[in-house]
This record gives sequence, structure tokens and C-alpha cells, in this order.
Amino acid sequence: MLATNDRVRPILKRVEAKANAQRGAELVDAVCKRDYRQTVVLLASDVSPNTMSDEGDSLLHLAVQRDDHKVLDALLRAPDIKIDVCNSVSETEIEMDISSPLGAGGYGAVYKGIYNDRSVAVKTAANASSAQALVYEMETMQMCNSPYVLQLLAVSGAGTSSPKLVLEYMDAGDLRSYLDAKRLGRATKVDVSSLEVAWVLANALADLHHNGLLHRDLKSHNARAHRTGLRQKCSRRAATTALPPISTHLASF
Repeated sequence: MLATNDRVRPILKRVEAKANAQRGAELVDAVCKRDYRQTVVLLASDVSPNTMSDEGDSLLHLAVQRDDHKVLDALLRAPDIKIDVCNSVSETEIEMDISSPLGAGGYGAVYKGIYNDRSVAVKTAANASSAQALVYEMETMQMCNSPYVLQLLAVSGAGTSSPKLVLEYMDAGDLRSYLDAKRLGRATKVDVSSLEVAWVLANALADLHHNGLLHRDLKSHNARAHRTGLRQKCSRRAATTALPPISTHLASF
């Protein structure tokens, strides 16, 4: 009888693993389809909220990509949810234009790149010390999911000496340049009112403070604009625990 049980046990485990994989796929599908009711049902039946899609995206990331606040809230309420998980991609999936960096300093450099057929900003580290700071920044950015703060899209090489952060690319420059251009009567890529700027910055700070983060480096150079919105930028040195950037019409690196 014992020998029979030993033969049956692996079979049962394979059947269970297959069933779990199927239910996990159903949960991914529900999140992708923005099916709140089915998502809640599957989570209640103990399907892991930490299931990943075939492309390596977490359920939280999928919900954020779809701007689905209800599904995101359901996932965040799941008892075992891991909120510090970021989808990881290999360097071959990130194309960078290293000929003209968007910015550079002692920490490293930021380059324009392509990820999943969209323009992105890729932040790199200059050395081992900067690499650790970059990983810390990544962890901090995941602490605040806000439409007013620059979003972390992906990470490459998080456990290596050369990590890279894939961030939203804000194609309309920083707020300082925008204000200067407006004052001089020059053309701008976006047109936002003073109230819109104040609204975005105030909401960004409110979201950061709600998550226990302090910006500590709020200035017009750290707010960047996109043709579709505005956001605030954050970096490790700018926060008590390290912090993220902003987006709505304006964002920051």
C-alpha cells in the first residue's frame, strides 16, 4: 500500500499543479479583461494574487496598465499580495539610444529607449554604489502608485551590478523650461493652466505623503511634461525612504 501511495502522490501533485496553473491563467484573464467580479471570485477561492502573466507581468501591473482602480483595489486587499514585485525583463528587450543621454550625473545616466514598442526613459547606474541606490529607488517607487507620479514600467538586472529602471518617457520637457517658454512667448508641446499644474503637484504630494514618503526636492526642474499630461519626479536622494516621479500632463526623473 505504501508503494502505491508513493506512486500516486507525484501524480496527484502534477494534477494539482495543472489545476492551479489553469486557475492562475483564469485570474490573469479576468484582470486583463477588467472583470472585477470574476477577479474577486477567484481571489476568494485562494488563487494566488501573485500570479504572473506569461509575459512576466504581475497582476498589480496589469491592473495599473489598464487604469482599473476596482481590480487594483481588490488585489491590494488580498492577504498574501506582494506589492514590491516588479515585472522583470532581459536587457535584449530594452533598446537604448546611448548617443545622446536625456540626463547624466554622478549616479549614472538616463537614456531614451524603446520597451514594448513604446518610448521610455532608461535609468542606468555609474558604479556599484549607484547600482544599490537605483535598486532602492526602484523599491521606493513601488510604494506609491499614483497617476500623478512618474511610473516604473519595468526593471532589468535588479540583482546585478548594472540594474536599469524603465520609466515613462515624458516628451515635453520639464516644467521650468515650459514656464520659461511661456514667459517668452515661445511655442510649447503642451498647453496647461496654472491651476492644472497646481492640481497635479498637490495630488502628487498628497499621494506620496499618504504612502509615508516625503519628496524633499520639489522644484520645477523635477516636474516633467508629456503631451498627454503632467507628472512629478522622484529620486532616492529626494525622499526620506526614496521616492518616485509625477504624471498627468507633467512628470519627472
